[in-house]
Amino acid sequence: MAVFFVDLIYCYNLKMRKVIKAKWVVKIPVESKVLVKKGQELAEGETLIKSSLGHILSVDLDKIFKDKDREERKEIVEKLKDRIWEKGEVMFFLGSFLKKKKLIAPEKGRVLGLDEFGDMRFGVFGEERKIMSPVKATCLGEKEGKLELEFKAREYKGEAIVMGKTWGRMLPRVIRRLVDLDNNCEGSIIMVEKVDEYFWKKAEAIGVEGVVVKKEEELVFETSLPVMSLSDFEWLALEGELENKDEMRALLNSKAGRLLLVLE
Repeated sequence: MAVFFVDLIYCYNLKMRKVIKAKWVVKIPVESKVLVKKGQELAEGETLIKSSLGHILSVDLDKIFKDKDREERKEIVEKLKDRIWEKGEVMFFLGSFLKKKKLIAPEKGRVLGLDEFGDMRFGVFGEERKIMSPVKATCLGEKEGKLELEFKAREYKGEAIVMGKTWGRMLPRVIRRLVDLDNNCEGSIIMVEKVDEYFWKKAEAIGVEGVVVKKEEELVFETSLPVMSLSDFEWLALEGELENKDEMRALLNSKAGRLLLVLE
C-alpha cells in the first residue's frame, strides 16, 4: 500500500508541474513606434512595434578620419545623429577647398553611433517593419529601451548540447524513427530518441526549430539547431504534460537550460 501511495505522489508531481511567470524582452529599435501599453493583454502575433528602419550599415571611417582617435570620431558622429540624411548628401568634410575628404550618406537614413570597431552605424529607411508578440502575453511596459512581456508557462530544465534560442510548436509525440520526421515537424520543437547523423540533415531541411533529447542518449551531433538534453524525470514530466494534448507554443533556450511550455 505504501509503495502504491509513493507511486501516486510521483505521478502527481510529473503531471502537476508548477506554473511560472516568464518574461520575453524586445529591444525597441530607433525610428520606431510602440503600439501597446502597460497592462495590455496581447494575442500571439499581435503587432508590438512598427519600425521604419529596414537594416543597419557599417560605414568605414578610416579614410576620412584616419588621424582621429575613437573619442574624436565619437564626438563628430554624435553631432550627425540629430537629423535624417538623404542618399548622396554630404554629411561631413575635412581638408582644404582644393582637397576635401567627404563623408557621404550611403542611403536615406539616420546615424546611430559608433560600433566596437570605430565604424559608423547607419540605419537605412526601408519598408515598414513590424515586430510581433511571439506568444499570448501581458505587456509589462517599457524599461531601458526595451519592451517587456510576461506569459504563463511550465518550465523544464536540462543541459545545453548545442546552444541557441528559438520559439516553435512543441510536437506532442516522440520521434523515434527517421520516417517519423516528416513535414508536420516544420516549425516545431521535437522530442527525439535514437537518431543518427542523417536525422540532423533531414531535420534542418524540413525546418525543425529545436530538439530535446534524453540525457543518457549517445547521439552524433552535427547541427546548428538548438539542442537540449533532459534527465529521465524531466523527460517523463514533459511527456506527461503533452499527453493527449494538441501542439503547444514553446520557447527553447538551450543556453540557459530551459524549455518553457506556454499556457493559454
